[in-house]
Amino acid sequence: MLNKIKKQGFLNRISSLIIVQVIFVFAALFLIIFNYSTEGSVSKQINEVGKYQTISNEISGYLEDNISSLTTDNLRYEYIEGELASYDEILKAEILTTDKDNKLTPIFSYINSVQSVTNEIPQTYIESIAEHMISEFNKSNLKSQFAPIIYNTNNIINLLPLKNNQKTEAVLVIVSNHDFIISNRSELSYAIFLLFLIATLFSLLTVYLIFNRFKWPLNKLIYGFKKTARGELYELMEPEGDVELRALTSAFNEMSKTLWENSTQLKKSNDELEESNYLLSESRSYFKTLIEQSPDSIVVTNFSGNITFYNDKAGKLFGYKKDEIIEQHIDKFFTQPVMNTINNTDNELNGVELLAKTLDEELIPVYCIASSIEDDKSNDIAFLFIIRDISESKDFQEMMIRVDRYYTRGEMAGDIAHEINNYLAVLSGNLELMPLFMKKGQNEKIVSKLELMRKTVDNIARFANGLMDPNQDEAVFEEADINQLIENVLAFLKPQNRFDGVQINTDLSTDLPLVEFDISQLQQLIINLVYNSAEAMQQIEKEKVINIYTQPGNEGDGTVRVIICDNGPGVQSDKKEILFKKRFTTKRKGHGIGLVTCQKIIEVHSGDIGYEYDEGAKFFFDIPLKQKSKEKISEEEKASTVYGN
Repeated sequence: MLNKIKKQGFLNRISSLIIVQVIFVFAALFLIIFNYSTEGSVSKQINEVGKYQTISNEISGYLEDNISSLTTDNLRYEYIEGELASYDEILKAEILTTDKDNKLTPIFSYINSVQSVTNEIPQTYIESIAEHMISEFNKSNLKSQFAPIIYNTNNIINLLPLKNNQKTEAVLVIVSNHDFIISNRSELSYAIFLLFLIATLFSLLTVYLIFNRFKWPLNKLIYGFKKTARGELYELMEPEGDVELRALTSAFNEMSKTLWENSTQLKKSNDELEESNYLLSESRSYFKTLIEQSPDSIVVTNFSGNITFYNDKAGKLFGYKKDEIIEQHIDKFFTQPVMNTINNTDNELNGVELLAKTLDEELIPVYCIASSIEDDKSNDIAFLFIIRDISESKDFQEMMIRVDRYYTRGEMAGDIAHEINNYLAVLSGNLELMPLFMKKGQNEKIVSKLELMRKTVDNIARFANGLMDPNQDEAVFEEADINQLIENVLAFLKPQNRFDGVQINTDLSTDLPLVEFDISQLQQLIINLVYNSAEAMQQIEKEKVINIYTQPGNEGDGTVRVIICDNGPGVQSDKKEILFKKRFTTKRKGHGIGLVTCQKIIEVHSGDIGYEYDEGAKFFFDIPLKQKSKEKISEEEKASTVYGN
C-alpha cells in the first residue's frame, strides 16, 4: 500500500523527463552560445605566439652566433637566461638538441627561482614531444613555427624551433603559466553530442512511456467506450498503464457495471411499461368498443356542460356529426335545461324522461341518466349522460296512442257536442209534444213521435259507439265485424263539420269473416286515416271524395285488408320514406303523430300498413284474422331477444 502511495504517476514521470530534457538542451545551448572563454583564450594564444616567436628568433640568433660579442657558449647561455628571466610567466626553459645519433640532449636549462611549476612535468614527456616536434618542424618549409601544448589548467608547454642553416637542430622548450581557459573543441563537441544524446534517449523514453504506458491503454479504453456507445454495455477492461489510466479504467468499469444494471432495470421497466401500455391499449380499445357499440347514446361533458365526447349512437339519435357538436352545450339536445336540474339534484339524474331535440328539430322522448365523474381528489370534473330513445318502447307506444286519442277527441269535441245537441233537440221537442197528443188522444201521432224518439236514441247509441274509450290503454282483442266497425265510425264522422262537402263512399266486402281486433284502437286508426284524407283535400276545388274498401287479404295469409283513398294531392315523393316512422304532417297546426300512432296500432295487431299514390293518396292496412295469445307473444318475444331476430 505504501509503495502504491509513493509511486509516481505517469503524468508526473512524463513531466520529470521533459524537465530533464529541457535542462540538457539548455546546457548544450549554453556551451554553444556562451563559449566566450574559448574565444578569449584563442586571442591570448595569438599574443603568446607573437611573444614566444620573438624569443625564439632572438635565441636562434644567439645560437647561430649572429652577435659577435657572444664568442663563447657560456656567454650565449647567460644572455639567453637573462632574456628568459625578463618574462615572469616563464617557469622553466631548456634547449634540447640532437647529437650525431639523433638523440636529444639538453644543452641549456633555466628554472624561475621565484615561481615553480604547479605540477611537475615529467622530463620524458618533454623529450618525447620535443623529438616529435623537431621531426614535424623539419618537414615544413616555414622559417618559424610555434607549437603550444596545454599540459594542465595552469601550465602550458611552448615548443619553439631553433634553426641553423634552415634546419632545425634544437628546440626551445618553455613551460609557463596561463590565465586563460583552453577548451579542446573536440571535447566540447563531445560534451554537446553527449548532452543531445542523453536528451534523445530521454525523448525516446518519453515516447516509449507515452505509447506503452499511455497510448495503448488509452486506445483500449477508447475501444471500450466505442463498444459501450454501440450498446454493448457490459464491457469490462483490464486496468493497464499508470495510476491515472488505471483509475480511469476502474471508473469506466464501474460506469459499465452501472450502465448494465441500469439498462437491465430499464429494460425490465420498459417491458413492464410495454405490457401496461398493451393492456391499457386493449382496455381502451375494449371500453371504446363498448361505448361505441352501446345501444344507448353516451355523451360526456365538462363541468360547465360543454360536450367533450359523443358516441356513434348519439350521432344517429341526434343527427349531429362529432365535429359539429363537440364543445357545444348539452342543453342543445333537450327542450329544457338539464344542467340546472343536475346542479339542483346533487349532480345526478336518477333516470328521468325528457323530450330531446334532433338536428331536424324533431322531438324524441328519451330516458336520461346523468352522473358526475370525479378525479383522484373526489372533485367533480365532468358529467356522463346515458340517453336512451324510448320512442319504440311499449309504454311509449301506448302513450302515443293515448295522446293521439286524446288529441283526436279534443279536435272532435265541438262536433260531438253539436251532434249530440241535435239529437237532444229532437228528443226534447218530441217530449214536449207528447202531453198535448195524449190529452187530445192522438194516438197515431204519439206512436209516430215515439218511433222518431226511438230512432233518435238509436242514432245517439250508434254515435256513442263511434266514440273511443279514453281510459283503455292495453289492447283488448275480441271477434267483431270490421265492416260494422267502419259503418259505426263513419256514422260518427259524417255529421261533423269537417266533412261538409266531402263524399264518403264505401265498398265493404260481404265475404269477410269475423276478425279479432281491439275495437277502440281500430276506431282510432280509421278516424286518423279518414281525418287525414279530409284535411288533405281542403284546398282542392274539385269534388272531394273518400273511398273506403274492405277485402280479403292475399290468398292463404289469413288477413283482411282495409283501403282508404282520396282524390287529394297525395304525399310528397321525398316524404314517403318517413311516413309511419317520424312525426309528419302537412297541416299548419298538425301535431304529426297520427300516422306514427297508426303504425303503432298496426304493430300491436301484428299487421302491416302502407301508402301508395293512385290518383290521390291511398292508405291500406292488413290485420290477421286471429291474434296470438299473450303467452305465445311473450314466448316469441323472449326467443327474439335471445337469438337476436
